[in-house]
Amino acid sequence: VWPAYLGAVALLLITVAAIALQAPGMPEDNDGVACQGPGCYRLPAESQIPALLRDFEKLQQVNVDTGGLQSVEGAADAYIIIHEWADFRCPHCLHATELLQQAQERWPGRLRVYYRYFPLDGNCNAAIQRKGNGWSCNAARASVCASAQPDFFPAYYHAIFGLQNRNVPPEWDELERLARMNGGNWDRIAQCLQTGAHMQAIKRDVNDGLKLEISATPTLVLQNRLLPSGTPEKRGFLAILDALVIQREGPAAIQEFETRFPPRGAAQ
Repeated sequence: VWPAYLGAVALLLITVAAIALQAPGMPEDNDGVACQGPGCYRLPAESQIPALLRDFEKLQQVNVDTGGLQSVEGAADAYIIIHEWADFRCPHCLHATELLQQAQERWPGRLRVYYRYFPLDGNCNAAIQRKGNGWSCNAARASVCASAQPDFFPAYYHAIFGLQNRNVPPEWDELERLARMNGGNWDRIAQCLQTGAHMQAIKRDVNDGLKLEISATPTLVLQNRLLPSGTPEKRGFLAILDALVIQREGPAAIQEFETRFPPRGAAQ
């Protein structure tokens, strides 16, 4: 059995390495301003990538099947695969999902994110003894059904999470309003909700999570490496992605990044 603390130690090592290995002359953030955007942390130097990857490879390796999964965002040919088990009412899950959005903006076309459902409500998750108010289940069920509309799904998924920022519960009227507002076909979602297929999708995600011994949300798997539960530390997480991209694409990726996110003070 993989001790949970080992994963946390490995991720801490990555974070420390990311701080120590910032390329010379490049600010770690926006000159002391809180790091918010996808390009605010600079890239590590290409020569420093092996050290970051060695620490990343200390995380537990797992095997997660993507066959048949529809709740997905990102290019079909992306080479960095991420799974996120989450609950729509979980604040840390909101933060993790926002981080994944920034990561996709940082490296467009490289990431494919599979959004997995782990509602913390016994009404739709047999692994949870306590039965809640049903809101987490409502959101998961609607999201699963929306995934049959792939062009609309990502916006809807993030809009449901965005309800937390307005302190609005995901009741059915609100879920319908969000679907229509984001260009989705609510009638198709409503028809899907009358079948049992969407509950089977949630059950699969729950069971896949239990195989990984998930005990909290959010939990992420990156390139078949299990990250410690909780929102990943931003600097360390982005450093892993940087290393994976630069390892594959080399100097071309660095040049592209610097073009899209010029260092502060660089000539435009």
